[in-house]
Amino acid sequence: MTRLSQDADLARRIAELEQKNQSSAVEIEHLQRELAKSRDCQRASADILAMIASTSGDADSAPEQIAETTVRLIGAPSVWIQLAENGECGKAFRYGASDELLRAGLPPTAVNAGDRNMPGAVVGRNRQIHVPDLDDLDPDLAEFPGLPHARAAGTRTMCGTPLPTNFALGSRQAMFSFLGLKIGLSCRVLATS
Repeated sequence: MTRLSQDADLARRIAELEQKNQSSAVEIEHLQRELAKSRDCQRASADILAMIASTSGDADSAPEQIAETTVRLIGAPSVWIQLAENGECGKAFRYGASDELLRAGLPPTAVNAGDRNMPGAVVGRNRQIHVPDLDDLDPDLAEFPGLPHARAAGTRTMCGTPLPTNFALGSRQAMFSFLGLKIGLSCRVLATS
């Protein structure tokens, strides 16, 4: 092997190793982001469980604190927890920056199971309703009165999830689907209240 071919071979091997190193760095960065998300979910879940354990019979403080912690858990500008019993909507607990605009469009007292609004539909249908993009609504949801107010507040996507005794409604300002892990984790934690 000549000196020139040895140099070319070494240069090729160095380039391959640098490419592998770059790929590894990208993968490490991705895994670190996922680990940070997972730790944040664990911290938020622990906060919710600790808060539930520390509430001493104050029926209103637990859902309020759960809503506040869930905002952090799913990265939402607001969360709405609507208590429901026997298919009927009860007391509502809301938290977050876009809450005032949402209240203007849909006061908690105006929500009944089966109504043509997001909370009423979630309770009435007893199933999860995911609105992936408020700028491109499914015709079945287009008449919901609160959705234009949610969009005006900067919300791009919403998800309502029925729970055994209530449901949680979260929203995001960026347009992307809620992660199944976060929805599932929120539901499991909130269902314990």
